[in-house]
Amino acid sequence: MQILKTKEGIEVGSRVLYCLSAQDVEAVHRRRVEPGDIHARIEAGNWPIGAQAHTGERVTEGQYLPLDVVYLGPEEKNGSTWISGRVLLPGNDILWVGNVSYGSDAGQWTTVPEILAKAESLDSDTPKEEENLEIQFD
Repeated sequence: MQILKTKEGIEVGSRVLYCLSAQDVEAVHRRRVEPGDIHARIEAGNWPIGAQAHTGERVTEGQYLPLDVVYLGPEEKNGSTWISGRVLLPGNDILWVGNVSYGSDAGQWTTVPEILAKAESLDSDTPKEEENLEIQFD
């Protein structure tokens, strides 16, 4: 049976935040090309005219980006609802993520208020690299 709403109030069509994992970052950068590379490939005859190129800003592990919820899965043993959806990247492409659990670690989804509360609780005098709270909305 498909879940219609999570205990956090998230429904299909909701926008949440997704924390990029190292595997996500590698997948995004593996398929992207630099704009200058496209021109060189076209001149060398190695790029089909009109082909779509994936380009955009570099992303980093631990970066929070908007995720549009497409599917709500069954609840886990720990009570967290799994979701699947499209992560909006800073570029002309997206990242599909599936079976993502709730939380604030890399590879998990969370909500804006929880991230803001986490940011407020951090000591601004001693920033921690692993707690990068950069939030980008396209």
